[in-house]
Amino acid sequence: MTPEFDKFIQEILTEAKRCQGPSLRQLSDKARYRFMACRENPYSPGYKRIYWGHKDGSFDYTKCLRNPRPGTSAYEECKDIQRARLKRLKRLRRLKNRK
Repeated sequence: MTPEFDKFIQEILTEAKRCQGPSLRQLSDKARYRFMACRENPYSPGYKRIYWGHKDGSFDYTKCLRNPRPGTSAYEECKDIQRARLKRLKRLRRLKNRK
């Protein structure tokens, strides 16, 4: 086999070893994303590493229009969007009650 193919196979095996079970949300090691976690793979047995949240802080609200499948990046990002909306509503209510 070629060295590129061997390197590719080695990367796949290394990634499979990194996700042996579900993990908590942590900072991403990829430059474009803010968070990463190991979640159960909805399409096959085992676990996979998912990345979500843009570094610039923007959200894609269209991912929450339909209920995304658990274990996908859309699901994790949608959960973050819902948390941010609740936090914002609580803050606005608190400010409104002060006046």
